[in-house]
Amino acid sequence: MAARLSLLTLLFLLGCTEPVRTQKGPRIISLSPAATSVVVALGAADQLVGISRFCPEVPNHPNLPRLGGFIDPNLEAITLLEPSLVILTTSGRSTAKNLKRLGFESLQLSEAGLDGVIENYQRLGVALERQQAAKDMTERLRGLFVKQQTNPGKRTILVFAHEGGRFWLATPRGWLGELAQRVGLTVIPEGDKGFQAMSAEAIVKLEPDQILELRGHSAGQSSLTKIRALWARFPGMIEAQDIHLIEDQEILQPGASLWRTAQTLRSFGKNP
Repeated sequence: MAARLSLLTLLFLLGCTEPVRTQKGPRIISLSPAATSVVVALGAADQLVGISRFCPEVPNHPNLPRLGGFIDPNLEAITLLEPSLVILTTSGRSTAKNLKRLGFESLQLSEAGLDGVIENYQRLGVALERQQAAKDMTERLRGLFVKQQTNPGKRTILVFAHEGGRFWLATPRGWLGELAQRVGLTVIPEGDKGFQAMSAEAIVKLEPDQILELRGHSAGQSSLTKIRALWARFPGMIEAQDIHLIEDQEILQPGASLWRTAQTLRSFGKNP
């Protein structure tokens, strides 16, 4: 009785008014926004009993408890919710160890290469008893991949952040750059890890055909005119019409939105 009162008090302090649901199947906590999107896409939103502070609102479940992040989770709150599975990424190894000591099972999802990210669909499908839905998601995504690249795609710079005079780029070593390559782009620079910081002058020397500025927020929050004006300051830069802005809240997340991201990137992949 005391434990239940503690749970109700905690959920109230968390701002949670969602009633406890009688559910079949696993009780899931997701501490990864990308994983949460996949859980929802697989039709298992009703199995969620908690999410991270960074996750978007789950449709039809606006009051799920927010339980911190995978680095600094609220372990007391997690314990009271009695999950059967806590979903993390490979960056949350220390959290996985803490959860194991508390007697909770965790699933650490890949966030590196594209194949590992796609495999996450299958792993979640098994954990959530949604194998067919996971298979359908995978096949839908792979259906957008270029089967045989006869001609090189446009030499493309993928910019996902600016910091002072440096630009953070996705490379083919990470899931985002690899996804762009699989749908027909030639992503530069090759890099030695999934992202790389470069100056504008160094980018000019790469002689790209186009620059795609990726923003992880809803449409209308950035100005393409301002972005093109920024690049125009650098001698030898490509024409303004070859600099494009893509805004999508989930474009920088390796989750259920991969199909939408692939479809968007594919539209920039063909040479005239």
